[in-house]
Amino acid sequence: MKKSWLPIKNSNLLRLGNKNDGGYIVSREIVNNAEILVSFGISNDWSFEEDLILKSRCNYIVCYDHSVSKKIFFKEAIRMLFSAIAYPKNLNYKINRIKNYFQYINFFNQKNIIHIEKKVSNNIVNELNNIDIQNVFKNFSSKKILLKIDIEGSEYRILNDICKIKDKLIGIIIEFHDIDLNINKIQDFIDSISEFKILHIHGNNCGEVDNEGNPTIIEMTLLNINLIKYNFEEFNNQKYPLNKIDFPNDPFKKDIKLEFND
Repeated sequence: MKKSWLPIKNSNLLRLGNKNDGGYIVSREIVNNAEILVSFGISNDWSFEEDLILKSRCNYIVCYDHSVSKKIFFKEAIRMLFSAIAYPKNLNYKINRIKNYFQYINFFNQKNIIHIEKKVSNNIVNELNNIDIQNVFKNFSSKKILLKIDIEGSEYRILNDICKIKDKLIGIIIEFHDIDLNINKIQDFIDSISEFKILHIHGNNCGEVDNEGNPTIIEMTLLNINLIKYNFEEFNNQKYPLNKIDFPNDPFKKDIKLEFND
């Protein structure tokens, strides 16, 4: 792992969302200041979004994901119901998939929480269900927006566009895929948003590791220190993953220890 990706020292970190995949690390500075969450990619897990609305001052959440919808969750619930009746094996799994539909309805029926069934990409990809960053953010005047990105490799398409709206962002949570192939793109992005400091980094053990034992998928949280001013220490001797706050994305596999060197 690149030495320059070692996070700044921050004792105010906390986890929001699930204990495993779907949970992310933020700081209390973000929780206390974020007014809006823009979330790219929810799949069937919005536990982070639920936690944030409960524990922060955030009063508006908009999620973009073209791969799921109320209709899709309803069809899956019906399919799982018949499957549970006919084949009662893996019953807990099937019940949880049925619950997903009702949990989706309950969460996204709130006036201040919106799911838009569009894919976030750049305007090079011309599809009807696509939307670009500029159109996502054009109606937001707030400069206290938290951006969460988990779009399975498509994040590289929008990095340049994120740089254009960085002044509106209080923080960024982003999952980078195939980092062994895209490490220069990630570094260029970090260099382009130099006012952001890395608060946290975690290796996602759902992916592979390279020949040096580094994860090929990482989760990274960044904080805009121009919008939130506080004293921080560049020197950090903590070991990653962090005890009691980091957990393996796949609970059946060991978490990945990170070594920072060039």
